[in-house]
Amino acid sequence: MKKLFISTILVLFAVCSVKAQQDTIKIHVDGTSLESLLEDYDKGSISYLSITGKLSEDDYAYFRGSLLQKLDVLDLKYAEIDSLPDNVFYSSQKTTISQIILPRNLKYVGDKGFVYPLNASYVITGQFPQLGNNMYYEPNGRIGIANLKISKDNIYCKEVEMLHKFYDGELINIRCICSSDTTILYYQDVRGGIPNVMEGVRIISSNVFENRMVGEGDVTYLPSTLDSIGDRAFYNINMIISTCCGPGKSHLACKAVNPPKLGKEVFKIEHSGYYTLHAYLYVPDESVELYKEADGWKNFVEIRPLGRYDPIKGGIKENIKSPNAIEIKYNEVDCTLQLSKPASRMMVYDVDGTQVLNNKITSQTIRLNKSLLGKPYSLAVIAFTDGTTEVVKLKY
Repeated sequence: MKKLFISTILVLFAVCSVKAQQDTIKIHVDGTSLESLLEDYDKGSISYLSITGKLSEDDYAYFRGSLLQKLDVLDLKYAEIDSLPDNVFYSSQKTTISQIILPRNLKYVGDKGFVYPLNASYVITGQFPQLGNNMYYEPNGRIGIANLKISKDNIYCKEVEMLHKFYDGELINIRCICSSDTTILYYQDVRGGIPNVMEGVRIISSNVFENRMVGEGDVTYLPSTLDSIGDRAFYNINMIISTCCGPGKSHLACKAVNPPKLGKEVFKIEHSGYYTLHAYLYVPDESVELYKEADGWKNFVEIRPLGRYDPIKGGIKENIKSPNAIEIKYNEVDCTLQLSKPASRMMVYDVDGTQVLNNKITSQTIRLNKSLLGKPYSLAVIAFTDGTTEVVKLKY
């Protein structure tokens, strides 16, 4: 009886071990189809599938038709893949997959590569690949929820967070993927419209803001360091225009003194011309004539000097009235904020969303050296101890 009991325990242990081993499966594909290699496995019990070797078109079809409905993680990091086809992960069925780890040798991803599966994360493990068209959004307006991330051992790219202030005043952190020196912007969080682009970026890569939605009154700042914008970077912008009253056209403010070079179809909108017909462009005062003569830029409906016009209001600049809780005074050196009630913290941001200061507050009188402020102004966010928050502009 004792032997029978021990044998039964060992059998159960073996069954459990096989089951546990099937949670994570490693498969090498080399001539035999992926479907055949997985034939003897219980696909319903595989949560993590790691694939090496080369994949065929039939293998990609197997992903779309069956495999993605069962997996949690698909790991292609060490697969011999340098190019992924159009619609590579598209599935008409509901999928469970939450993460797709892309090949480290990947050079190109075909059209709609990151639109499906919904809710999945794509992990970039090597250099950022060249992308096809309509990568994050369907051209008909359907929004993909997929997002891109960087692997911990990636030496070519880095993730950066920046603060963005939408027209309605909401402040949110936007996650970006840049080159390791942050001079090339590859990707920005797909939430909302078109966030500002941080200072230091010299190149906006192709397709970054393709098919995004932009509302009336939305303002996007491009940095003074910008040299060039890639193909279709603002392609097919979906304009939200009210039928009655509203804040007016959207606004693009480029702080670069020299007009950045433009790739192909940067501002084109399918079936309705160009984004340039629906947005005002704001540029440094001394550069207005340069932009009016530059290819691509000269097509904006109106080009305005930043020194005279306020992109946030869309009108001629006026004296900014401080909220009742904050009084602002300036002298040649300092900017003084006098608070009417106790506050706990102050944060200061450039107009591109870069945080330049984050300090605790112990006094209701705050003095800032003007050297901390950016042009044409900075935004100060004051958090009061009563739970309220106010945002004020600080002139340079």
